[in-house]
Amino acid sequence: MKFIFTVLAILFFYFIVERITGRALILDADHYRAPLLLPGIADRFGPGLLLLAGVGLIALAVIGKPLTAWQQLDSGQLLRQFILMLAVVIAWPLTTYGYNHYLDQAHAFDRAALLLCLLGLIWRPIFVLPFLIIAYGLLGQLIEPALGGTIIAHKTQVLRVLELFAAAFIVFALSGFRNTRHFVFLACCFVAAGYWIPAVAKLQLDWLSGNRIDFVPVTAYAHGWLGHLEPRQIVEFSKQLLVVNGPARFAVIILETAFLVFLFGRFLSYGLLLGAIVFHLCVFALFGFFFWTWIALDAALLYLLIRYYGNAATAPWARSQLWLSVALIGFGTYWAKPPALGWYETPLAYTYRIEAGLDNGETATLHPRFFAPYEDVFTMASFSYLTRDHARLVSAYGVTRDKSIKEALAQAQTAADVFALENQRNDVAYNPLRVDKFRYFLSEFIQHRNHNGDSGSGWYTLHSPLQFWSLRNGRKILADRKIRNLSVKEVTYFYNGETLETIREIEVLTMAIPPPATTVTED
Repeated sequence: MKFIFTVLAILFFYFIVERITGRALILDADHYRAPLLLPGIADRFGPGLLLLAGVGLIALAVIGKPLTAWQQLDSGQLLRQFILMLAVVIAWPLTTYGYNHYLDQAHAFDRAALLLCLLGLIWRPIFVLPFLIIAYGLLGQLIEPALGGTIIAHKTQVLRVLELFAAAFIVFALSGFRNTRHFVFLACCFVAAGYWIPAVAKLQLDWLSGNRIDFVPVTAYAHGWLGHLEPRQIVEFSKQLLVVNGPARFAVIILETAFLVFLFGRFLSYGLLLGAIVFHLCVFALFGFFFWTWIALDAALLYLLIRYYGNAATAPWARSQLWLSVALIGFGTYWAKPPALGWYETPLAYTYRIEAGLDNGETATLHPRFFAPYEDVFTMASFSYLTRDHARLVSAYGVTRDKSIKEALAQAQTAADVFALENQRNDVAYNPLRVDKFRYFLSEFIQHRNHNGDSGSGWYTLHSPLQFWSLRNGRKILADRKIRNLSVKEVTYFYNGETLETIREIEVLTMAIPPPATTVTED
């Protein structure tokens, strides 16, 4: 009973920590345009929450022991290694993303503060709290403005495990309780829920009998993955996948559903984590989706569990706890909130290409990395709101949750068949308000980049691995060239089982880039 009570206490503080850090993630645009994010975070919290947090910290200092050292926790040194692994995974991309031309800010002080908190974590666990707040503040700029696409869900998987630890540390500091097995147990349930919930989403779609993984390489190719290859090479690769289509689907479902009983035994836990890492690497090979933060989380947990084995006080595999782990994993969508990754693949892809007219008269296609730190947004290219001439049948990378669309596209053979399916629908996604937001983003980003040049590119050379990869040709930097106008084109690709073709290319947006304003001074 004491075990359950402690687990519930950690979850109670976890929800509080999550609410606090969530405030730091969604700042107003003006806050991001300021040189310092920390005052904006304080403003976003508001006086009430700041007062409550202050009272909480005072209470923690008076009643508990906020400066509890790692060495005072059971297996504290091992736990420190685990938490530092996750903190480095978060700090790396958030301190090396280069200059943000849209906001015209580097937020260098906030990045330095994040690194100081990372160093502080080596000394004391309490530094996880400011680390989380600053990390969420820096991460939030990637969804301001909201241009489209899910780009931070896999990073928050790691951040939420750190939030779980922050909650556990609050319990440690308030109660004097030093046994860390409750946190390890919850971390295991959290990671397992990240696979079980997608399994449920796939089973609800009848994904096992209806999906076609051989469509994956062609739609990923349309978005730039393996873009250095010829279309015929991608087609041959896709045909070869037909041989393993059924077994691969079955293996994915077995792997993800088995996570429901992740804590049945230690060898099952080890095997599932290794299987998950292999699964992510296969996804990278097919999609160009490199969820390296998620892989790092699985690898760090595997390391932790292997090192924990043999310590009866901390091992999470007690049979008396199995029912609780199944309940927490099974209902993980309500507390762990992992992405429900379930959809059908199709042979159709809508992509967008951005071409820039330069001041020397040349035209250059801009690579997604030109727009760093928003490169993931431009690789995924979820810009359906730009298209007014036709309905779109699928989302980015050719996926859909509509079984009828999936089946109709699998039967289509020509561009005319695809266009006929589009004409049967009247749900054109064009949204003038979002178009204006997109236009404003491009105008601000390019004007500042024209003025600043490729500033911050030195930082970006140290950047972490990308989440969505594009190997298509395109300019990543322009040196001293200025951009005078932009053209955004929607390019539609279709694969009929034999050939991959571009079936349509239309211009959906054009805009001139005004020169930067000049300041007139009097002598």
